[in-house]
Amino acid sequence: MNDLLGPLMQQLGGANVDQIARQIGAGGNRSGVESAIGAAIPMILGGLAKNSANRGGADALANALGRDHDGSLLDNLTGYLSGAGATQDDGILGHIFGNKRSPLEGMVSQASGLDKDKTSLLMNVLAPIIMAQLGKAKRTSNLDANGVSVLLGQERQKIEQTAPSALDGLSSLLDSDGDGDIKDDLLKHGASLLGRLFSGRR
Repeated sequence: MNDLLGPLMQQLGGANVDQIARQIGAGGNRSGVESAIGAAIPMILGGLAKNSANRGGADALANALGRDHDGSLLDNLTGYLSGAGATQDDGILGHIFGNKRSPLEGMVSQASGLDKDKTSLLMNVLAPIIMAQLGKAKRTSNLDANGVSVLLGQERQKIEQTAPSALDGLSSLLDSDGDGDIKDDLLKHGASLLGRLFSGRR
């Protein structure tokens, strides 16, 4: 069965955390970077799952994966993380979150204690990695648009089972017209979810 969280944690553990921290200018704050990664990945996966829950969104995502995110980035992740373009905004987060991006970055910043500007850079780094992992799963398992949607739905369920109600605030925010308020549960569980996965992988 396809899995996204496990491979992502393998990719983003160990020395790569330090590389990411240096890349975003937070080299002395590894714990904050880890917490921010732990909050950001569930949000990004949750946003992708929400967007792909309808046929149009699933088709658009599958097309983007096939066109731009085949997983090859993961073949030289160290090179990507050390490159000047790693922190550049490539538009992925805008497509996922629209005008909700800024408040979501604020959530990650609050949850991790990482400065919001550095949080924004961190999410720019993470988004292509997550898309590459999803694209690799699509390619290796020959998933169609519905298959990608099902996979993301399964990943969202894993997150919810590990941290109950962790994505409730995210759904509320994405569904609302305003910025909305974010539940403390989402901040707490979002920050700790992948922190649990980080433990034992140092």
